[in-house]
Amino acid sequence: MRNCPNCGAPIDPYMVHCPYCNTYYFDLTAFDCSKKCFVKFKTSINGQECYVTALAKPTLEDATIESNTMDCVDPFGNKLVSYATGRTCNLHANFCCQVNPEDKTLFVIEVEE
Repeated sequence: MRNCPNCGAPIDPYMVHCPYCNTYYFDLTAFDCSKKCFVKFKTSINGQECYVTALAKPTLEDATIESNTMDCVDPFGNKLVSYATGRTCNLHANFCCQVNPEDKTLFVIEVEE
C-alpha cells in the first residue's frame, strides 16, 4: 500500500485515483525505462472521445523546479525580506511509439460509443 500524495490516505497503487479525496495520480515507478510498454490514454479526436493504445519506450527528458519570489520593502524602498509566491515542478516525459512486432501496428484507436 502507498499513501495519497494529496490527503495521505492509504491507496491502492493499481487504482487511478484516491477513493477518499478523488485526486488522480499517475504512478510511473513500475516502468523500466530500458524496456518497452503499452501506453493507453483517453483523448478526443474530431469531438469523439476515444482511447489510444501504443507500444512505447518511456523516457524522462528533464525535470525543472522553479520558484517565484516577491520582495517586501520598507517605506524607503529598502528590501526587508523575500518570500516564495509559487513553486512549480515541470516534468517532461516522452513516450516514443514503436511498431508492435506481433501485429505490425503503430497504435490502436478505440472509439467510445
